[in-house]
Amino acid sequence: MRRANLIGLILFGALGILGADGDYVRFVLDQPSVTPYSTIRYEIIDRGRVTTAVHRRGLPGYSESLHGMGLLTPEEATEIWAAVRACEPDQLKEAPPPTEAGEHPLGVTWSLDIRMGELSKRFRVFDPINQADRRLARLFKAVRTMVESRAGRHPFRNVFLDKGQRGWINLVSVPAARVIIDGYDTGHETPLYGYEVERGKRKVTLISLDGTYERTYEIRIEPGTTTRVRADIR
Repeated sequence: MRRANLIGLILFGALGILGADGDYVRFVLDQPSVTPYSTIRYEIIDRGRVTTAVHRRGLPGYSESLHGMGLLTPEEATEIWAAVRACEPDQLKEAPPPTEAGEHPLGVTWSLDIRMGELSKRFRVFDPINQADRRLARLFKAVRTMVESRAGRHPFRNVFLDKGQRGWINLVSVPAARVIIDGYDTGHETPLYGYEVERGKRKVTLISLDGTYERTYEIRIEPGTTTRVRADIR
């Protein structure tokens, strides 16, 4: 009898920790994409007793991915779920990428998956930061910021470049902006510090988060050094 009770307690505790029926919100990179990653996942999960932030990134051809997980404090959990609810997820709609012939838009598409109580929905969102429905931008930024602060950023490092062929760049702009380097959307915003790039002339495009301003700069990266850029793109 005691043994049965003990097993029951263990199973009950495990279910409480796993929280299979808990709320979650996740953004998962849709393929094909212009990023070097095969997978990017930002995820907040309510596991009953705890709320976790999960960040996963994978590269093509590699089964093992960069993976980080962190626990949120009760205050942080309250903050992120309040932010999600403020975006009115029940009213959000799919925002697929443009399909006009010959158009190659800068940006990536994400699969957004939300479960909160009775609400359960999944749809695609192209470039959420610059969507006309600003709730999508606020939701993406809130989830990504919380996940990266608790599970790490996992920046891409091109390990195939010789040390003598790479440098770093620090970017600060007014207003804050998306960072595109040589036509590749890095998925980051300014301020951005210690981003690794190949030496030589690089074309850096900064697009304000509301899409109002855009400036392109040609910057020379010296090997083994950090190039610092401060820009007013208004």
